[in-house]
Amino acid sequence: MESKITYVDGDAGEIAYRGIHVADLFYSGRPFEHVAFLLIFGHLPSDSEAAAFNTSIATSEMPPQTIFDTINNLPLDTHASTAIGATLALYAALRPEKIPAHCGENIYKGNMAAIDKEVPQQIFTVSVISTAIFCRLHGREFVPPKASYSYTENILHMMRIVDKETGLPDTRVVKLLNRTMILMADHEITNSASVLLSTASTLADPYSCCAAATLAGTGILHGGAIEVAYKQLDALTDLSMIPMLIEAVKSGQMRLFGYGHRKWKLPDPRSILFREMIAEAAQDIESLRTDHHLAAALEIDRVASQDAYFKSRNLCANADLFLSFAYKAMGIPVDFILPMTLLNRNLGYIAHWREAMVDPKPRMWRPLQIYVGNIPPQKQDDDLKQDDDLKQNPMALSSL
Repeated sequence: MESKITYVDGDAGEIAYRGIHVADLFYSGRPFEHVAFLLIFGHLPSDSEAAAFNTSIATSEMPPQTIFDTINNLPLDTHASTAIGATLALYAALRPEKIPAHCGENIYKGNMAAIDKEVPQQIFTVSVISTAIFCRLHGREFVPPKASYSYTENILHMMRIVDKETGLPDTRVVKLLNRTMILMADHEITNSASVLLSTASTLADPYSCCAAATLAGTGILHGGAIEVAYKQLDALTDLSMIPMLIEAVKSGQMRLFGYGHRKWKLPDPRSILFREMIAEAAQDIESLRTDHHLAAALEIDRVASQDAYFKSRNLCANADLFLSFAYKAMGIPVDFILPMTLLNRNLGYIAHWREAMVDPKPRMWRPLQIYVGNIPPQKQDDDLKQDDDLKQNPMALSSL
């Protein structure tokens, strides 16, 4: 599978978007939508391109009222990430003009005008659905986005995570969200990205493609590992329990979430940058300095990184171990960390969708099956003769 979007070299500990090291983008001070533009269109935007891109997202069409009515009827114990995927599929159903099967023809493949018209609308729709679900589950009033705000400012604005005095998005929190989203925007062809590309290869609409990817991302061996990693930390009521946890992992009794990755043989560079960002944020946020879960994560990393079992297997901390604390520093509840990550990853999804659609040749993904079941017995001569008779006289089937 060829792609020009994200480069990952786990042996060298490197990750880059479109040939630019993610660490350089992290330190650049650029807003996230610049990096989103880079992922989607292949280059960093000029000031005019960035402004036009941001405006095209912020002024997109709001989802129909049925979407909000559905969200506002969700039970308060709804699993938010799954609800986002389901509501995104509902949005597609309510916009049949965007569905190629309904229209009876290909809409997007090789059609740059249709592709690039849908990109900002899809980004906008996913952000509105995600933040509206957050507001429903956390008892907050959803407010529409503002055209004058950046993408990340609008997410915080819609979630009502704003400065209590000014009512505006806090610049400190905006910076944290920009940096977090830069680090987690894409990770090349992950499981969920492959689900997206498999769905896209059928020439389905981008909303259905991203709904499929979002739902795949909830699995605990993929994006859901972020939730499980935090719950694992939550179970450690005292740091003295960590050696027992490590021994249980080494003996095969349990999996250590947030540690080890099939791609990374050196420490995940994103986890290093998250630790740096969290340490910086903790200087101003006392709750981070006293966070028991963060202390547990740091201690797990310290113990495991020095243990021969983990070292010999090239098992290192990945981004999932520390990501939760970046969101906690922004005031985002822990039960919405996975939904925020999937909202973030949607920008990578839409970049992969666009890359797949630009190629005008249809190439449907279908794995080659290796059959390992029972082989039916070979037919005998009498059976073969009967088959020949049926081919000659199909009406004879009614007399059998």
